[in-house]
Amino acid sequence: MTEKIPPQSIENEMAVLGAMIQNNTVIPLAMEILKTEYFYMTKHRIIYQEIVSLYNQGKPVDIVVLANSSDLPSMGGQLYLTILVDSFITSANIMYYAKIVYNKALQRQLINASIKISEMAYATDEDDAEQTVIAANQLIADITNNASGSVGYSTTTDDKSLTTYIEQVEKKYLSGGQISGILTGYYDIDYMLSGLQPQEVTVVAACTSMGKSCFITNIANNVIRKGSPVGMFVLESSQYRLHNRMMAMATKINSIDIGNGRISGEQYNDIVKSAGEYHDKYAPLCTLAVGGVTLETITAVAMKMRRVHGIELLIIDHIGRIIPPKKQSREQEIAAISNHIDNLSKKIDIPIIAVSQLSRKVSERVNKRPVLSDLRDSGTVEQDAANVILLYRDNYYNSKSEAGNITEIIIPKTRDGRVGMVELLFQPEYSRFVNLSEARYA
Repeated sequence: MTEKIPPQSIENEMAVLGAMIQNNTVIPLAMEILKTEYFYMTKHRIIYQEIVSLYNQGKPVDIVVLANSSDLPSMGGQLYLTILVDSFITSANIMYYAKIVYNKALQRQLINASIKISEMAYATDEDDAEQTVIAANQLIADITNNASGSVGYSTTTDDKSLTTYIEQVEKKYLSGGQISGILTGYYDIDYMLSGLQPQEVTVVAACTSMGKSCFITNIANNVIRKGSPVGMFVLESSQYRLHNRMMAMATKINSIDIGNGRISGEQYNDIVKSAGEYHDKYAPLCTLAVGGVTLETITAVAMKMRRVHGIELLIIDHIGRIIPPKKQSREQEIAAISNHIDNLSKKIDIPIIAVSQLSRKVSERVNKRPVLSDLRDSGTVEQDAANVILLYRDNYYNSKSEAGNITEIIIPKTRDGRVGMVELLFQPEYSRFVNLSEARYA
């Protein structure tokens, strides 16, 4: 059986490249639609990449300049460049040529995805079928998300962007300036950040054992008690430990005693009662507790949580346990993960809290109070985040500290709020963080 040739149009690829070389003013038009990998022929990819590189540097693009490139042999030589220029009819039709090249590339991507999906389906055990469906959906979603031609933008003259903006301002105005967004349950933090806003990522970071997992679990607990469903990826703990923390928060029974079963009959009844309230009274907390997970799975599961249960907040604990899309330097891996999470917040239109570790260099300093640059492995985490929250407790380093379990909630970065520091009381035996004004009653 003769193998089918993948969809492609060499003639239109030549026409696009010829037009770009002959008339540099059409280069940005082609760049709006095409990516290097959209060209079928390898030498066409190299030529396109060289043209775009020269254009971005502000240099002229013509046969003479291209002929001086070190990649000239890979481009087919000067004779082939001459053929390209001679092959195009008019640069006025470049968008037509480029669209054909683009569509052929999408067809090839769909074919490749279908082959991968078929291979995965044949290799899947019956217990893993659902994971295969998730992976298959992600392959198709990636084609859509990465397609240049699918990217849209808004304008102030013919779009609803300004109308939507005015509606948002009006809503805040009519509310009397009340805090919008998802409330964490800690009023000083909510005041500083103006609540957790949709399409924004808040990074929570601290050194190991500082209480960051307890902190974000408290936030999740506060949010569902107020009636908003929450999604949570617990990547370095277990479902049992998560529930154990929640029961300790609710009952004020020592979490270690609950975990060891050293509780009285009355305490057991309190735990059963609290579990019933979580089941019947509060909004759902959707959780996935695994040792490590891919970005594709996080995206697919988060979208399902959003669709089925209407989650209004997503928490990922923590990003260091996410399996990177490909093996590279740790800094590059974390950058790819951070960027993906930022895009996910916009895709599902809710705020995301992502937990991160701090560099171990914090412990080596005299002043161990964390700063932005202590975020481990990549500055991209800081750049992608709308808000950054750092946790610091002095008695973590100094057991004789007069501050006791007072925890500083440091906010060194926020896009639309206020930077500064607030304080909460940490009650480790109950896995709780409480507002200081409520501490004597909590």
